[in-house]
Amino acid sequence: MHIYDADRDNLQRSRSSIVTDRLAYFQYVQGSLAASLAEKLDAARVPLKSLRDKEDSLAVRKNTRNDYEQRIAKLELSSGNEKKINDLEELLQRAYVEDDPLEKEVQLLERKAIKDSEKAKWEAIREVIP
Repeated sequence: MHIYDADRDNLQRSRSSIVTDRLAYFQYVQGSLAASLAEKLDAARVPLKSLRDKEDSLAVRKNTRNDYEQRIAKLELSSGNEKKINDLEELLQRAYVEDDPLEKEVQLLERKAIKDSEKAKWEAIREVIP
């Protein structure tokens, strides 16, 4: 009877070790898939990050134009500043002309970045979820 109980205990331990080994393997695979998905989702954000950088560089130029506009408005309140106002208006006009292609580029980049980012995101999700 003692031998039978020992064999049954060993059999039970071997079955439970098989199950726990399989569970450990499934957890490993799940972790590997999660890590792979996280990397791909992070890579999908790259186009949006480049768009943000481009918008940030353009924001500096917009701030400069706003500064010109504020200075012109302030000078218009007082008299005798026509030369300064004309110079600032010329600078403002030049800034608008220089920034127009950059703003159009940002608009195009925005559409492309959103499209590329979403495409990469959904490709990563499709790869993980069959």
